[in-house]
Amino acid sequence: MKVIKLLRILFSIVILSLVWSCNKKPETKPTPKAQNLTGVWILSGLLQTNNSFHAEKNWKSDRVAILKRDSTEIFYNQRPDLYTKLELKSNHQFTGQIFDIKSDSAFDKAVSGMWKLENNQLKLSAKATKEQVSLEQIFDITDYNDTILKLKIVKEITSETGKSNPNYDLANLQKKFDNIIKEIGINQNDLTTKDLEYNSDFWTVNNFNDYQVLNRHIGQDEDISKYSQDLQNLIYGYPWDYVPYYEPIFENRSGRFTFLPNSKVDIEYQIDSSASGWCGTPAQGHYSGTYHYDSAKKLMEISFTDPKIPDEVQRTFPYGNKAQKYQILAKNDYLMIWKKI
Repeated sequence: MKVIKLLRILFSIVILSLVWSCNKKPETKPTPKAQNLTGVWILSGLLQTNNSFHAEKNWKSDRVAILKRDSTEIFYNQRPDLYTKLELKSNHQFTGQIFDIKSDSAFDKAVSGMWKLENNQLKLSAKATKEQVSLEQIFDITDYNDTILKLKIVKEITSETGKSNPNYDLANLQKKFDNIIKEIGINQNDLTTKDLEYNSDFWTVNNFNDYQVLNRHIGQDEDISKYSQDLQNLIYGYPWDYVPYYEPIFENRSGRFTFLPNSKVDIEYQIDSSASGWCGTPAQGHYSGTYHYDSAKKLMEISFTDPKIPDEVQRTFPYGNKAQKYQILAKNDYLMIWKKI
C-alpha cells in the first residue's frame, strides 16, 4: 500500500496535470483527432481535478498573462512556483516533467509512457517503478483547440503483479457524496451565532469551488453518536474523503463565519503577512458582509459590503463579484453543504 501511495504522489507530482470542473456539465465539443493533441502542453502548477494546459508556443510568448489568468481560474494552485510540461508525441509516446517557473530548470526527472485517445478521453499510462508497478490516468477532454487543452481527471488505476487498484474514481466519489447529502437532510433550525470572538459558536467553511462544506463549532459536549461515522467525521471537520475531487486537501480554501442577528455576517481570515517561516502566530483579520437565508427555497446569499475585499478573502471566494449565491443541499445543527449557483 505504501508503494501505491508513493507511486500516486510521485506520478502526479512528476508528470501530469490535467483539468477542471467537478459537477458542471462539460462543454459540447467534437471528438478531437489524435493529431490535434500532439505537441507540447504546459500546465501551471500540479495536477488537480480540473486543469488547463496551454500550447508551448503560447506559453513562451504570453506566460505572464497566462499565469495571471490561471491564478483566477484555478481554484487553488498548491505549487505556483512550478509548471508541468507534457509532450504528446505522434508515435503515442508521452513524456512529462516538472519545471521551476522562474529558472525553467527541471524540478525532477522526466517520466515516459504511452498515451491514447478513446471516446473523447485521454488515457496516459506509465511504469513508474522497478517493480513494474504501472499507473493509468483517464481524463475527460472538456475543451480543446490549438492553444488550450482542458482535461478533467475521472479515474486513476494502479496495477502491480496482476492486481488492479482503483485509487480514484470520480463517479464513485460523487455517488458517495450524494448519499451523504441525503443522509443529512435539511432542517429548519436557526443558523445564527452569538459569539463574535469565535470561541464557542462559529462555522468553518471549506470551499471546494462548486461545493461548500460548513461545520459548526458549538461550545458544548453533545453526544453525536446517533450519526453515522461518516457524518461524525464531517462534524469534526474532516471533509477530504467525502467530496468529489482528485486532491481535495489541496483543492479547497477555508475560513470562519459567524452568522449574526440582523442578517450580518462576519468572516475571520488569517492575515498572510503576519507570520513568516515556521514561527510566529498569524494575526486574524475580520471582514463584514450581509447574508440572506431563504429557508423555504433553501437558498443562501452572501454580500460583501466593503468595496475593498482583502486578498485572503478573495482566495476563499474567488468568484469575481461581491454577491455569492448558494443552493443549500443539506443542513442539520452541525453541518451544511452548499452548491455555488
